[in-house]
Amino acid sequence: VLQAGRDGDWDSQGMLSVAIAALNGTKYMFYVGFSNWVDHQTYRSTDKQFLGWAHMEGGSWKKDGQLPIHNTNHGDINAVAAVTVGSRIHLWITDDYDGTQAVGYFLYDPDRAALDTGQ
Repeated sequence: VLQAGRDGDWDSQGMLSVAIAALNGTKYMFYVGFSNWVDHQTYRSTDKQFLGWAHMEGGSWKKDGQLPIHNTNHGDINAVAAVTVGSRIHLWITDDYDGTQAVGYFLYDPDRAALDTGQ
């Protein structure tokens, strides 16, 4: 559905969580991408997890922007949820804020995002 980024990109190793919301006839996908695997004695986990987005164009997903929407110093985002209310998409993410797991809340305005990324 959506390919991981190229080698060296912030989402080069894949995605962990995805949420889709529609606004004004356009579908938007918000996803937690990651760029690093961490090997432990008996399992593997991910590291450097950031929030990115894409939109539906011509029947396929197109990534928006080169940088993630939101990132922390360590990339500790684990999950994303999205719902459309009025003219914005409301996003909730689980993240690590100063060593404490918490839920972050954002309003996503596609018109403003296009201005910020020059698209």
